[in-house]
Amino acid sequence: MKSIFTLTISSLIALTSVFQSAAASPVKRQALKPVETTDKVPAATLSETDGEESEYEWTSLGMGRFTDGLAGALYFSSMTWEVEVEQNAANPALYRMVNPYTNGNCPWNADGQYSTDAAVMHYVVFDTSDPKAVTIKSDGNVRVNLGVTVSSTDGECQLYNNVAKGKFNNSIIRFENNALAVTTANDQGAYYAEMTKLALPGAPDYDVTLTVDHHCYASNHVKFSISGAKDAAQIRSITYAKLYTNPSNYFDQAFDTAESAETGDYEMSLPEQGWYTIFVGAFDNQGNLMSATAAPVYAFVHNEKEWKELGYGVFNDDSFTTIYEIDEPVEAYEVKVYENRETPGLYRIENPYASHPLALNNTIALHPDHQHYLDIDASDIGDVKIEEQPLGFSFNNEKMSLRSIASGTLTSEIIRFPTRGLAVRIDNSSFYANLYGRFTLKLPDPTAITEVSADNTAGDLEEKAIFDLQGRRLRSVPAHGPYIVGGRVVISR
Repeated sequence: MKSIFTLTISSLIALTSVFQSAAASPVKRQALKPVETTDKVPAATLSETDGEESEYEWTSLGMGRFTDGLAGALYFSSMTWEVEVEQNAANPALYRMVNPYTNGNCPWNADGQYSTDAAVMHYVVFDTSDPKAVTIKSDGNVRVNLGVTVSSTDGECQLYNNVAKGKFNNSIIRFENNALAVTTANDQGAYYAEMTKLALPGAPDYDVTLTVDHHCYASNHVKFSISGAKDAAQIRSITYAKLYTNPSNYFDQAFDTAESAETGDYEMSLPEQGWYTIFVGAFDNQGNLMSATAAPVYAFVHNEKEWKELGYGVFNDDSFTTIYEIDEPVEAYEVKVYENRETPGLYRIENPYASHPLALNNTIALHPDHQHYLDIDASDIGDVKIEEQPLGFSFNNEKMSLRSIASGTLTSEIIRFPTRGLAVRIDNSSFYANLYGRFTLKLPDPTAITEVSADNTAGDLEEKAIFDLQGRRLRSVPAHGPYIVGGRVVISR
């Protein structure tokens, strides 16, 4: 196992992050639950193109490499596979993919189980007449059928059309995140596509792949691998101590101080708890960035000296299920709760989803090998917050993180957040959570852990939960007047 001792942990210039917006079969993410900017694309922004080229003769160029951010983005993670590519005889700037999802090479449709009609040919046509403004042609139709129906309820997957232009360079056609829109036949809206790329037959292989073992780590010891890009003159890598939700927006800047790397397996130690983003790029002989990728990782740190175990509370989840149209209430369950010794009111749930009903029936896949935590900052009982953290499981092979986007409250030992006051991030998209307002944490009963004995010292009492005479929890001992601690009334003078 190699160790990249030269990888730099730093932070990029502060840049504004912009939100973008069952287990037996894939479930489409719901665009009706965005966070800031909607995942639903207004039809007025989508331009039609006519496709007179369909009558001309096409010549096969062979097999190219297709990185799918279209149909796969609705249900699956982005994948790359081989597709047949043809060139138009009358207009050589036109290229098309032949049956990209139904040729037997698509990893999630290799057995044809999602094929709409195998007897029908399906094409995706790229117009590279302007290499800096590539579009996808639609033969006069706003929607282009892609030939796969993953869900009979949703209908056939379709390319809605161009939102922004792509680029054509070194025989590679590339559309960045949000440049295209996809939908399904029975959906009146559209969804932003992920990065989509077609490398023509014979194109240099600059595609670099970054594989990270897990989304999060408890030991601060990250394992990852770099592969591909066999024609690259150089590969560079760098790690930043920050979560970049749209890393492709920063590829042009990210590698300015990056160090050289090679393909292979790596280990890296992270200095403290929090998010990190690993960037890897492939460069040509002239130093041009030809391909780049990035992956976020989160480091958990749990020092028992810093956290006081309070006992078991009751957790009622309302985070990710509604994204996948699972609207039934989830049965509440017990979780172990800690409180930070230096920051009273900063609570930590240990393995918050290990006893979730969907984990117990194996609908969600818990990430193994280490403990997971969810920190909730209720140090201000009227402004409770959750900084973005991984949830520690996968659903539909998708990893998720949770954060608050509106203030919660702590009253009567129960932490609550308002409806749509939480957000779940999946890849580059964020979705409203807590749609029914059921996300709550009932803290452990303070009387069960704060019994007073003759051996208690003043310092012991200081660590126990403190209440006023109405039973409301206080953040600290009041300067004057009565309060309750350890089940007895004390008067500050």
